Amino acid sequence: MKNFLWVTRNLEFTGLKKADKENLYFNYPIIIRRPKSLPKDCESYCTLYKCCKNMPLKDRQIVYNKVLFKLSIKQYFMFCALLLWGEIDEKEFNKIDFRTGRCRKPNQKAARNLEKSINILKREIKKKIKAASKAVFDEESYKDDFINNLAMFDSWTRIAICKYRPAHLPSYLEKVCKQES
Repeated sequence: MKNFLWVTRNLEFTGLKKADKENLYFNYPIIIRRPKSLPKDCESYCTLYKCCKNMPLKDRQIVYNKVLFKLSIKQYFMFCALLLWGEIDEKEFNKIDFRTGRCRKPNQKAARNLEKSINILKREIKKKIKAASKAVFDEESYKDDFINNLAMFDSWTRIAICKYRPAHLPSYLEKVCKQES
């Protein structure tokens, strides 16, 4: 399985050579912008939601098969939760009130009609990808990338988080990833 990549900068990758960009897209078919101020060991849906909510639309980005998408807060939150924890706990997800300016206390349940189910979110994302796909939309690889792999992540282990020393990274990734000392 190919890797998924969190990056800490804009996903348009301006400043990268064309060959480096192609290499990046080939090695990482799914690239997502990491939420700002996300704690390393984040285990709370409310904390993650606050980080996602504070990302402006221009930064709620994902690249899938070389196409850049901007996501709604809810879609972005769903992707981040899948990448962090490997699955979404629907009960936890539904505790969050996604209306502007509100985040419920952890034990308070949001009304069901405020929420869209995760399957509806997945369908919306699929529509978005189908509409913008430059290549022919491949149902099977979409299913492999999103439905199977993304939803069954084993925690951080398969995600390249770019906390390696520069010597361990291809030179083009040094420009993409914020290094940790």
